[in-house]
Amino acid sequence: MKRLFPFILLLLLALPTLAAALEPAPDQPSAEELRARIFAPKEPAEPPERTPFKGTCTVSNDCGPFSATISCSSSSGNCSSGFDFVVCNGVRKNCAPCKVSTNCSNGQIFSCTGTNTTDCELEPHCFVVCSGVFHGSCSVCP
Repeated sequence: MKRLFPFILLLLLALPTLAAALEPAPDQPSAEELRARIFAPKEPAEPPERTPFKGTCTVSNDCGPFSATISCSSSSGNCSSGFDFVVCNGVRKNCAPCKVSTNCSNGQIFSCTGTNTTDCELEPHCFVVCSGVFHGSCSVCP
C-alpha cells in the first residue's frame, strides 16, 4: 500500500491536466488576422451630440507664512501659476506683501509690512523685521 500511495497521488494531481488536454482548443486567429486587427486604421470616436466640452481648472499659490494664499479658476482651462502669482484667462493675481505683528508681554504691539512675500521675519513676543529694517523689540523676550 505504501508503494501504491505516491502513484495514486500523482494520478489524482494529473487528472485535471489530462481532462483539459482532451478538450478541443478554442479557435485562434491567424497571424495575418491579428496583424490586420492591430494595424487597421480606426476612426476617431465622436463626442455625443449637444455635449459642449469645457476644460476647467483651478490654481492656487501658498504665498508663504506671512501672506495669504491666492487662487483663481477658469472654465476654459486657461490657468497657470508662478513663484508669487496665479493667472486665469489672462488675469494675473499677485501675492500680497508679507505682514507680521507681535504682541509684547507689556501690551506693546510691533508690526510691519514687507515689499514682497519673503522679506518678513518674526520672533513671536520679541521682535519684527521687514525688508531688512528692525521695527521694534519687546522689553522682555521669552
